Amino acid sequence: MSFAKFRRRFAQRHPGWYFVAPAVLCAAAIFWASGLTGSQIPDLGFSIPFADKYEHIIAYSVFAALLARALAKGGPLTRRMAMVCVVVAALYGVTDEFHQIFVPGRFCSAVDWTADVVGSAVGIIAYWATSRRSARVPAAEFGESQPLPPK
Repeated sequence: MSFAKFRRRFAQRHPGWYFVAPAVLCAAAIFWASGLTGSQIPDLGFSIPFADKYEHIIAYSVFAALLARALAKGGPLTRRMAMVCVVVAALYGVTDEFHQIFVPGRFCSAVDWTADVVGSAVGIIAYWATSRRSARVPAAEFGESQPLPPK
């Protein structure tokens, strides 16, 4: 069985988990990474200014985009859904920063949480742009995009 066939079959049999599982796995990965002690974080041998902030932005943009995908069930995102996703990701960021208080060599930081919120907004904007783009088909006559008809 090909992966595409397996994916379609899984989505048909378990529609909720097909969209929710990636967001849950991403949240678990963030929790695991925030549980690493200061000495367990790998040293790349070079320094990038504010590298940890970029890591927060990337992780939370992926997390928020996966939350949006789960909430919209792969379809277009509404403003209300986008706001819910940003708030949920921001609250998860608070719990992540709180969790770091108990990890040796790590600390809670409002600046890290701000990077989490910025990353969440970036992820929502990226999902919104790609979901709107995928919901359009090229118009043959003018070469412009037209919205798909409702199902």
